[in-house]
Amino acid sequence: MIVSEADGSEAVNWQALTGEFYCVDAGSRGGFADVPLLHPWVHMYSVDADATVEPRPQNFASFRHFPLALHSSEGEIELFVAARPGMSSLLEFDEAAFTRHFGLMPGSETWKHALTQTHGQKTRAQTADNLFRSQGLERVDFFKLDTQGTELEILKGAREHLSAGRISVIKTEVSFLPVYRNQCTFSDIDQFLKEHGFVFVDCVFYPDGVHPHSSSKAVQGVHLEEQIRFSAGGDAVYALHPGSYTGSDRAGFTIRSAVLLNQMGYVSLAFDLLKDSAYPVDSAESLLRATAMTDNRTRLKQALKNHLSPWAYRKVRQLSRSLSSPK
Repeated sequence: MIVSEADGSEAVNWQALTGEFYCVDAGSRGGFADVPLLHPWVHMYSVDADATVEPRPQNFASFRHFPLALHSSEGEIELFVAARPGMSSLLEFDEAAFTRHFGLMPGSETWKHALTQTHGQKTRAQTADNLFRSQGLERVDFFKLDTQGTELEILKGAREHLSAGRISVIKTEVSFLPVYRNQCTFSDIDQFLKEHGFVFVDCVFYPDGVHPHSSSKAVQGVHLEEQIRFSAGGDAVYALHPGSYTGSDRAGFTIRSAVLLNQMGYVSLAFDLLKDSAYPVDSAESLLRATAMTDNRTRLKQALKNHLSPWAYRKVRQLSRSLSSPK
């Protein structure tokens, strides 16, 4: 929809085209930083297995928090709380696997300490399908997963909505080398989502995966040293192919997916989705310009990732932390 501005120019009333967005954040401890332009139109469903996590409502159209673990089955389950709470998991830390892959990397001692689990606590598990049903969620426009190795179990618990084409864009943490027992890896998630009609978009690797604050010691105390590398994991992004969408509002589905992907910086795919759905090219360009990534901090962070080596990027992040920390 094109509307006229006061100065006579034309702008896209993209809110009228998309309507509201429904997002689910599984593993919500760190808050939701994606698609900032859309937050005022986002109905957020925040989920975290740790009942001590303080909800972070932010500037959403609505916000609901659920202190539970999404999983492939339901019932009481144990959460293993780590020294760094953000690394807590429903899976036990696999110290032997960690040492095998990362034991000679500088900083691995700090990383291992963060992963070490201090105690267990009981939490309630529920499938995503049942949670969505209980909340009357007929569609999920954006599904974010960051649960330290149980992402595939969460997706298995969302089979009903995935098979019905009711989930549009997924951003999930993935691991290439497991550090928890029975942890899923990228290949498991990639195969599962492609079987459900999703297209792989990108994997945003963690360039600051190892950043010792006070010590650069390795776990294994021998006179050997391995280069720091960043193959442990990242965030993989997937989008449902419009051909797999089974609802009646295919135009709305395509526009919302394109706007979400555009906000995340995936302009080529967003434009291609609109073009393939017979959306007029001029209108598609206007829509994507109106919903482009606008957060300057996000832009700067992405530019640094694109143009700096991982080592240099990590140093910049460390300097930023030191400058912003209270004296």
